[in-house]
Amino acid sequence: MEGFGIGLDPADSLDPVEGQKEILRFIQKNIELEHKGRFREKFPIGLWGETGIGKSEMVEGLAASQGWPLVKKTLAEFQEMGDVLGLPDKVRGTTEYAIPGWAPRSAGPGILLLDDFNRGEIPMLSGCMGLLRDFSTSSWSLPPFWQIVLTGNLDAARYIIAEMDPAMITRVKHLLIRFDARAYVQWATEAGIDERCRDFVLYYPESITGIPTTARTITRFFRAIEDIQDFGSSLERIQKDGIGLISKETSTAFRAFVKDDLPFLVAPEAILCAKNFRPVAKEIERMVVKDGKIRVDRMNVMLNRVFRCLTKGTVDMSAVKAKNLVDFLLLECMPADLRLSFWRDIMDAESPPGLADLLKDPRLAVSLLGV
Repeated sequence: MEGFGIGLDPADSLDPVEGQKEILRFIQKNIELEHKGRFREKFPIGLWGETGIGKSEMVEGLAASQGWPLVKKTLAEFQEMGDVLGLPDKVRGTTEYAIPGWAPRSAGPGILLLDDFNRGEIPMLSGCMGLLRDFSTSSWSLPPFWQIVLTGNLDAARYIIAEMDPAMITRVKHLLIRFDARAYVQWATEAGIDERCRDFVLYYPESITGIPTTARTITRFFRAIEDIQDFGSSLERIQKDGIGLISKETSTAFRAFVKDDLPFLVAPEAILCAKNFRPVAKEIERMVVKDGKIRVDRMNVMLNRVFRCLTKGTVDMSAVKAKNLVDFLLLECMPADLRLSFWRDIMDAESPPGLADLLKDPRLAVSLLGV
């Protein structure tokens, strides 16, 4: 995705969780530079990607988690240069500019979020050049330790956006953000989205097609149906609520998900916390083995749910739970490639202390070596 010469490679894209960590890392670098008196080496951060994947929410969530003030402005709302620079005012016989009411005034750290940056008119983008270069305009400056984050889209064929020239592009650290089902579910868990809906995203990640079904619109759909206790008896209502929010294909997939009883797969807590794993193993086998064939899709959903449970720290690890986890991974109906993929993900993730060591069970090691 070249995107006006920004040169972002989809292979280097980040999911929202990774992206938020990178934003924080670069902001901390900016703060460090400013503490050292190297203010002019600070740089804004640009987040680019498709609509509805959570770019703005990433920044808002980061500011909230750090306790930083955030000022959010959409450049398309600016109609004249005075919206950026402030209005001229005659003071003591000279013309000076009054600082815009939205401009931060107290010292940071804080974040100025210029949302949908390249939806602004060219004069408005040009008026922000000073902010990108010096964190100031000709009439006012950002207070110490304030940061600038831009968001925007890159595909001019799909979006009404302005082209950024090299002088703007080369003053910003650019990050390409992509939708990621697991990252979305991590956010959705914290946001209180129904677990049945979260599992649907894990089961059908390809249903988040970009237009019209985005992370934003699927969330609105989930909110619209969150009062439904029995999805199976409310398929007509579910279909109606999806019209105008998500695509027909996504709505069809969701109804298929409900009809297939996938919301009733064995819960991760039941797998990890079982005092006797044998009945749990039998229930898992009943759910995933149909007519002698393994439902890999169902097993993958359960693995993803266990991964989410472990990496979110909702289960305190113990020897019993670790043994249950190994027994789960060693089930005969567990596809070897899924087992290996899960093990790699756990090794790379921020999992509970000691989990990596507990997973070095000799039986598991042998099974992994055989892949």
